[in-house]
Amino acid sequence: MNKQRIFDELAGMMTNINDQLYQIKNHVSTAPQHEIDLFIQNMRKAYEYALMLHYKNALESLDNTELLIMERLQAERLALEAKLSSIRTAVNDDLASAAKSHSENDHMPKANELTEPAVAAIEAEHAVESQTSSEEKLIKAVADRFAEATTLHDVLSKKQSSSSVAGAMQAKPITDLKAAIGINEKFHFVNKLFAGNMQQYHDTVERINKMADARNDKSKVIRSLLEEFSWSKQDVHAALFIELVERRFF
Repeated sequence: MNKQRIFDELAGMMTNINDQLYQIKNHVSTAPQHEIDLFIQNMRKAYEYALMLHYKNALESLDNTELLIMERLQAERLALEAKLSSIRTAVNDDLASAAKSHSENDHMPKANELTEPAVAAIEAEHAVESQTSSEEKLIKAVADRFAEATTLHDVLSKKQSSSSVAGAMQAKPITDLKAAIGINEKFHFVNKLFAGNMQQYHDTVERINKMADARNDKSKVIRSLLEEFSWSKQDVHAALFIELVERRFF
């Protein structure tokens, strides 16, 4: 889902939320509970879309920052290489002159007789090497700036490596799949498993919740999800979602 679509969805949600709030506020007596519940549900949905917008904005900011850094470093590198090329030309001319002088006078220049262009060439070469190293350090620093301390992938990877048959058998059953999925998990599921389609996510969870008892058809339900959305069991997000579905019909 692109940013414009998210903005449009949020605009519609905020209009509905404002209308609902006005209606609740103007009740003569206590507002009906179903209106309060609907208001809370819409607020949660708006929060989910706001998280999605934050996620996409962070990614765009990272891309733009990396691009600016790469352009600046490339310009500095080209300037240093141009300077080095000019100095090398001067050094070669100096060496040629020294060789000619040696041929005439049978004298080789000593280390302490290095000319100013030769010294500058050594310094310029060192500057190019240092600048190349700085490029790698800066790019890594930018990536670290936007990286989360602990990503969902890290959590799920640890979960998979430490899981066992005994642990799965002891997993607590879930009566309401929608309530069992936290905000952060929901955000990752929508983006990784449902291609950013919030409505498709909600419809799928609601459909699973409405199944009265699918213990005998649990494998069929899971196989249907894998085929419908082209998930892989090796994908950590799909694996967690499937585990939650299994606990729903434990």
